[in-house]
Amino acid sequence: MSLRVLIADADTLLLSAYRAYLIGGIETHTVTSGLDCLDRLRCWQPDVLVLDADLPWGSGLGVLAVMREDASIPAVPVLLLTARPDDLAEDIPSRDYALMVKPVPPAVMARVIFSL
Repeated sequence: MSLRVLIADADTLLLSAYRAYLIGGIETHTVTSGLDCLDRLRCWQPDVLVLDADLPWGSGLGVLAVMREDASIPAVPVLLLTARPDDLAEDIPSRDYALMVKPVPPAVMARVIFSL
């Protein structure tokens, strides 16, 4: 069984780097907006969600809020990425999430994904 990872980030170059690194036993889907992320979560259940807090069209925190409230979206471990961690200090949900400051090298991201 392969690991299923959904990566949601507006930076298409970063998505390409992450996707290229996560090969071999990892099925990776990528999206560039909050709305696309929610749609993909509803139709394809990943094992891990890598989520940019600054995702356009809903933000990463908006995606997390919908995940908590909408029973049609499965609960999955989340690696939350941010370039501005101080802005998130009070907004991070009480549920356990891994939080990393961008930019996150692909090898580091992969190690965290396997630890979730």
